[in-house]
Amino acid sequence: MKKTLLSLKNSQWLDVVDPNRNELSEIAEKFELNLKTLETCLDPEHLPKFEIHDSFTFLIIRIYDPHKKSTADTIQDLTTKLALLITKNLILTVHRLDQDFIKTFRAKVEKNGDNLMAKDLIKEIITQSIMSYDAPLTDLESKVEAFEQNVLRIKTLNKILKDGFILKRRASVFKKILKLSIDIINKLVSKTDLNTNDFQDLRDSMDTLLFYSEDVLENVNNLIHLHIALTSQKINDASFKTNEVMRTLTVFSIFFLPLNFIAGVYGMNFENIPELKHPFGYYYTIFAMVIISAIVLWWIKRKGLLGNEDT
Repeated sequence: MKKTLLSLKNSQWLDVVDPNRNELSEIAEKFELNLKTLETCLDPEHLPKFEIHDSFTFLIIRIYDPHKKSTADTIQDLTTKLALLITKNLILTVHRLDQDFIKTFRAKVEKNGDNLMAKDLIKEIITQSIMSYDAPLTDLESKVEAFEQNVLRIKTLNKILKDGFILKRRASVFKKILKLSIDIINKLVSKTDLNTNDFQDLRDSMDTLLFYSEDVLENVNNLIHLHIALTSQKINDASFKTNEVMRTLTVFSIFFLPLNFIAGVYGMNFENIPELKHPFGYYYTIFAMVIISAIVLWWIKRKGLLGNEDT
C-alpha cells in the first residue's frame, strides 16, 4: 500500500494506492470512517455509483486502464476503479493503480496545496477520469474504419466476427460507463454544495464522448450485419451456381437415360432379338431414339427445367 496525506486550503487529502482489507480497517479507525463503505473499494466488479450518508459522500468512478490486454472487452478488463469518500475535513481516494494524473495532482498539491480547495481536487479527479476515455474512443473509431475496410474484403468469417464483436463490446462498455458517470455528476451537483458551473465543461465533454461511443456502437453493429449479409449472399451465389450445374447434369441424364436403355438392350447381342438382324433395324432404333429425345425435350421444356425464358 502507498499512502499519501496532503493538506488543502479547507480540507485534507488522503490518497491510498492498492490497500488490503487490514490497511483499510486501520485507516477507517484512525480517521473515524465507515469501514463497511471502505471495504466496497476492494470489490473490482463495482460499477460507478453515488451515495450520500449523514456524515460523508461516497462515489465510485471507473477510469480507462491503458495497460489493458489487447483482447479486453469487459468493464473489469477495460477499466479500473477509483473510490472517493468525502467528509467535511477529509477527502479519501482509494485506487488500485497509481494513475498519472493523480501523481501530477499530488505534486501540485505538495507545492501549492494552500491555494487549492477540496472542490478543485474533486473536479480534477472526476474530469481526468472521464477524459481518460477520449483517446480510447478515438482509437476505437480508427479501428472501426479499418474493420469497415476488412468487411468488404474476402476474409474468414470467424475472424471478422471476432474483431467486430470485440469492437462492439468495447463501445458498449464505454457507453455504459459514460452514461453512469453522467448520472453521478448530475447527482453530485444537485445533492452537494458543488457549483454547477464548475462541471459544465465536463458535462459538455461527457455528452460528446457519449455521442461518439453511441455512434461507434451503431457503426460496428451495422458493419457486422453488413458482413453477415455479404457472406450470406456469397453462400447463396455459390449455392445457386451449384444448383445450375446440377440442373444441367440432370437434364443431360434425363436425355441419355432412355437412350442408354435402348442401346443397352440392343447391345446384349441376343440372337432372338427380332430387330437385331433386320436390314432396317439400325435405322428403326435411331428413329426411336430421335422420337424419344423429342418427347423428352418437350417434357423438359414444359416443366421449365431449361430455365426461365425471361432470364
